[in-house]
This record gives sequence, C-alpha cells and structure tokens, in this order.
Amino acid sequence: MEISASAFLTNINLTVIDILILILCFSATLFYCYSIYSAVVTFGESHIYAPNFYPPITILKPICGLDRDIYENLATFCRQEYSTYQIIFSVRSPQDPGIDVVKRIIQDFPRLDIQLIVYDRIIGTNLKVSNLANALSFAKYEILVLADSDIRVGKDYLQRVVRPLHNKNVGVVTCLYRSVAQGWVEKLEA
Repeated sequence: MEISASAFLTNINLTVIDILILILCFSATLFYCYSIYSAVVTFGESHIYAPNFYPPITILKPICGLDRDIYENLATFCRQEYSTYQIIFSVRSPQDPGIDVVKRIIQDFPRLDIQLIVYDRIIGTNLKVSNLANALSFAKYEILVLADSDIRVGKDYLQRVVRPLHNKNVGVVTCLYRSVAQGWVEKLEA
C-alpha cells in the first residue's frame, strides 16, 4: 500500500500547538547544527603564536573579605613565569581583613611590582567594578588581566592568556575556570 506525500499531509491533523512545537524543534536543531559548525571552525583553526610575545601586563585583583585559601590563591599570581608584570590589589575599606593577607603577599614576594590600593570611592552600584576602577588609575601597562581573589592559576597562566593578543584582531581574551566547591551551598552556587 503506497501513500503519496500529499495524501499523507492531508491525513495529518496538526493543531496550532503541534505546529509551534515543530517550529521550536526545527529552530533548536538549526541552532545545534550551527553551534557544532562554529566549534569545528573555531577549534579547527591553527593558532600560530609568536614564541617571544611577552608584553608587560597589569593584573587587577579586587579584594573584599577573606575567600577560602586566599593567600595561596593570590600567591599563584606572584609565581608566574613571566618577565614583566604588575599586580594591583584593590580594597575599598581600610578595615577589610584581606589587607593583612595582601601585606603578607607583598612581604613574601619583595622583588615583584605589587601595590595595595585602599580607596573607598564608589562608582555606580557594583562594588567590585568600583574596586577595579579605583585600581585602574595605578596600572602601568596597557594590557590588563582581571581576576578575583578566589582564582588560583598555574605558573604559565600569563603566558597562555596573553598569546592570543599577538593577533591584532583579538582585543579581549577570557578563560574558563573550574570551581572547587566544598559544602552544599558552594556546590549549589557552582
């Protein structure tokens, strides 16, 4: 028994909801196909980086309170295998408990260009952005790396994050990070 396509379509009674669901399924399928195509194009490109590309960098680190393992997190930025970089820790309140940790970092890494900025100026409603804006005026170098105080990195972090900037068409680089959550609240947040 052979059924033609037109006979099949006339036997189907599609409601408005059925048509909407079909449209949504079709658009989702197109989206996933385009995502796969984009990933293949992006990750399939060969990225040629200049091996001696080490421009000077300023790292801006806003501090507010004490994160878990804050000293070790901050110290990883001081152990970078990179020639010229500056670290600016910015704090809004002179009573912030993170100040003592930053002072210990400055003492433990005396050869590095590290500054602690305590400035309570608030710009807008986002206090972290205010902290970063306050630190920005002390930056010596054009290339900025922004990283929170709960981020821990490897020794080659700066080398890896700056490499794509050798391409003049690249203006911003971002990194994925992996959360190490402890306790149900942190796991829920992660």
